Amino acid sequence: MLDLPLQAAEEEEVKYLTGEALQSRILEAVREFVCSRALQQPLILVWEDLHWYDPSSKHVLKTLRPLTREVPLLILSAARPEGTAVDPDEVKGVRVRLSPLTRDESGSLIRELLQIENLPARTRDGILSRAEGNPFFLEELLRALIDAGVVVMEGGRAIATNEIESIDIPETVQGVLAARIDRLSSEPKRALQRASVIGRVFPRRVLAHFVR
Repeated sequence: MLDLPLQAAEEEEVKYLTGEALQSRILEAVREFVCSRALQQPLILVWEDLHWYDPSSKHVLKTLRPLTREVPLLILSAARPEGTAVDPDEVKGVRVRLSPLTRDESGSLIRELLQIENLPARTRDGILSRAEGNPFFLEELLRALIDAGVVVMEGGRAIATNEIESIDIPETVQGVLAARIDRLSSEPKRALQRASVIGRVFPRRVLAHFVR
């Protein structure tokens, strides 16, 4: 939305707005846009990782929540257990607490994501034990196996190499990500280091400036 072009008169008007006034105008515009879309047809908004959302995102969500009582709008918010995805004081909502995947469900997810036929039982059990029902951790572990070259794609199928049984399976998500980063070449690794200093969200041009 920040990239939407403005008419000359609008640019001139926005230029002299205070920060607070500009924020109010942005929230009003977002509210009107969502309201218009929901009136055209029922609308579902999905907000993921609310445990990371910043104050600006919180203001947007708080502005949109009352619309659920006015137009056919459903807001789905996903957060970690310690997150505040739904605030009962702001809007009537239903909180659904998801349990970790069972071992059978985790096994099904492995088959769905990797579609591998010759995964050794020992490796499979190790992955299931490490992931402890965390689907994100499970997915990252499988990606790590591919990055390490112990799982290769042939003819559209995933095949485990002989080296897969000798690989150490990281114990944490951080360990998985660190292992994947370590395998990168120097240039993308340097870009990640710069990005980590800038912050979680940043314009591409800012990162490009620092990695020149």
